[in-house]
Amino acid sequence: MSEIFDKLVAYCISTVLSGSSGVTSFYTLFLMGCIERYDPDLLSMGDTMDKILASMPALIVLGFLAFLEFLAMCIPVVDELVDGCMTLVVPFISIISTLGTWGLYLPDELNEAAVIFNGDTGNNSTRMLEEETFGGDLKQGVGFAQIFALVTGVCVALAVHLIKMLVRLFGEGWLTNILAVLEIIIVTFSIIVVVFIQYVAILFAACLLASMLWYFTKGRREAAKKKKEQEEAKNQQQQQQRAVPEAVPEANQQEVIQEANPPPFNPEVKDAEA
Repeated sequence: MSEIFDKLVAYCISTVLSGSSGVTSFYTLFLMGCIERYDPDLLSMGDTMDKILASMPALIVLGFLAFLEFLAMCIPVVDELVDGCMTLVVPFISIISTLGTWGLYLPDELNEAAVIFNGDTGNNSTRMLEEETFGGDLKQGVGFAQIFALVTGVCVALAVHLIKMLVRLFGEGWLTNILAVLEIIIVTFSIIVVVFIQYVAILFAACLLASMLWYFTKGRREAAKKKKEQEEAKNQQQQQQRAVPEAVPEANQQEVIQEANPPPFNPEVKDAEA
């Protein structure tokens, strides 16, 4: 039961990081790299992701990209162009952020492996072992939970990114700068809280998954609503047609009028006919 709960927490942390990548992509990766350098046990990155996100060259590049991303988000019109381009990049950033939490899914197995191969007590108990080949550590213990986290992480990141674009449509002009600062604050707060207080990630992930379901079902709800309105309009039109009497031909109208108003009786005309 404890192992299942640990995997649930790991999945929730991955989901929150993926959602954050939908708001500020490069800043999320930069924060993950900083946290990894601060304490490798918090995210349990393997040797591969440690080099990609937490090495000094990687932090310099990610920090520069995060700075450019923030500047672009502060400039009206430019932020919309960048958001449109980032829609294609966000899924890949989400995958990288999920891979950065790969080691959280197998803490016990990695601890035992650290004891066997390193001959120590495995102080970095949740840290993945280094492999001889680059990327080999990412293949350790890959299961349904990790694959599910990758797939749902991409969906969550896209949903959050598209919702962010909708929100920014209402923030043209001077509100653009405020939104950019709020995005940084929200992402920083979310990542730090779920990494250092990991159980809180369950609540954060639930909110993100609910947002994803709301966004991706919005089109279906709107289509159903539109179809219902069309059916109601059609039924109303049919009722109006039934309420209007059928048009009577002009010849029939004259006959009806003559029957209703017969000519006056003239006895002289009758005697003449006789």
